[in-house]
Amino acid sequence: MVFGRRFGIDYGAARIGIAICDADGLVATPVTTLKNDKDFFEYLRQLQSEYSAVGIYLGRPKHLSGEIGTIQGDVDEFADKLVKEINLPISWVDERLTSSGASQALRNRGLNSKTSKGLVDQLAAVSILELGIALEKNA
Repeated sequence: MVFGRRFGIDYGAARIGIAICDADGLVATPVTTLKNDKDFFEYLRQLQSEYSAVGIYLGRPKHLSGEIGTIQGDVDEFADKLVKEINLPISWVDERLTSSGASQALRNRGLNSKTSKGLVDQLAAVSILELGIALEKNA
């Protein structure tokens, strides 16, 4: 089992949600939502330095049927850049229903989609991180 803080990342064409866990992988916390633009990797390097992260769980988009989603090519390109720019190991996590689950949780708390866009991405990143840690502990 890996010890150390790890990022959970929910990739999106417009926004990327980021979460972090504690060194023991017990608590996953939303960190921020960043624009998917030319400055993204600079911001992520700053976060990596601040949190001393040792790895990344990245969501693999799949359809409910289990087939790879159409955005996977974009996520693969993003992962390649991530490894080059941040130099942390990446573990893939099936992200089915993470964003919809996060949206539903926020709706249950009375928040609408307009006011909670960035928060949805962060909560989806938390789910990805929690799933990754659980799979790692059960491997």
